[in-house]
Amino acid sequence: MLTAAAALNVPVVAYSPLGSKALADALAAKTGREYPDLLTLPAVRAAAAAHGRTPAQALLRYALQRGVAVIPKSTNPQRILQNISLWDFSLSESEMASLRALDRGAAGRICDFSFFPGVEKHPEFPFNK
Repeated sequence: MLTAAAALNVPVVAYSPLGSKALADALAAKTGREYPDLLTLPAVRAAAAAHGRTPAQALLRYALQRGVAVIPKSTNPQRILQNISLWDFSLSESEMASLRALDRGAAGRICDFSFFPGVEKHPEFPFNK
C-alpha cells in the first residue's frame, strides 16, 4: 500500500501510531486475542535506547522513515515536545528491520468490530465485501 500511495502522491497517515493500551485491553477482553503494549516491546525499547530516545519517539520515527505521516495524541506538553523531536536522528536499517518484524499483518492492523454482536448487519459494514 505504501508503494502505491507514494506513486500516486497520496499521503498515508498512521492512526494511533503509538497504540492504545486501553483499547488493546478492551479488545483483548472481548476477542481473547493478545494486543501488546507497543511501548514495552523489547525491539522498540532497544531502538529507543540506542538513540537516547523514548519508545514513543522510536515508533514515530519508524513510521516517518517509512514515509507515513503520524499524528500522535497528547495533552501533556512534555510529550508533545518529544513527539515533534524526531528529525535529528534516524533508525538504522537493522533497527528498522527489527521493528518491521513486529508486523502482525492484517490481523494487527484491521479492527472489524466483530466483537459487537450484529455489527455485520449494519448497511455500512465494510467487511462483508
